[in-house]
Amino acid sequence: MDLWRPFLLVTTTLDGDVLQALAMSRDEVTVGQIQRAIGRGSLPGLRKVLVRLVGQGLVESERVANTVVFSLREEHLAAPLIRGLASLPNQIIHLTEQTLAAWEVQPLFGCILHNRARWAQAITLLLISPDLATTDLSAIGARELWLRQCKELARDLSDWTGSTIIIDDKDLPGLLQQIKEVKQNGQQMSGAVAGGDVVCGSRDFIDLVRMGRITPG
Repeated sequence: MDLWRPFLLVTTTLDGDVLQALAMSRDEVTVGQIQRAIGRGSLPGLRKVLVRLVGQGLVESERVANTVVFSLREEHLAAPLIRGLASLPNQIIHLTEQTLAAWEVQPLFGCILHNRARWAQAITLLLISPDLATTDLSAIGARELWLRQCKELARDLSDWTGSTIIIDDKDLPGLLQQIKEVKQNGQQMSGAVAGGDVVCGSRDFIDLVRMGRITPG
């Protein structure tokens, strides 16, 4: 599944994107606000979708001054199902957070990346482990446990979503080395987490490592 467009599970039309935008908003929204939220579709095309959904009774419309606003009809029996489907990304994020919190060797940082420029059906999870040589386990034992945890999480995520799961795991020393090499080449390290959902640790973790405020040990 495309984690960020869950309605593609049931429809490939613009209707799904519109329903997702309506379901994720607790307030009435305009056509322009829907277009900005979903990032696709022309205003005339979105209006046609909304007129069709209003005609089916699933969406309500109301004129406020010179603007028409739309909302999901909460009394409709399908409304909870629509909201449930729209909430799939948040459910996946919550389940991933719970799983990582229970790990014996916990990551310092974890982030589900938004694969906008890649195969949308794949889900990439960036995980940064501590320096495994400093754990209570032997370095080999800690690495084996870490890899087993990653493998089990990838299996669970695949079961939950039906997607191909890519685990991009690095340890903190490896991340520091990568940052050093990027600097030496006169490049800037991509702010990959800017377009993702953090599931473990702080959103500014990569920046803190880059500035030397987080070090091994």
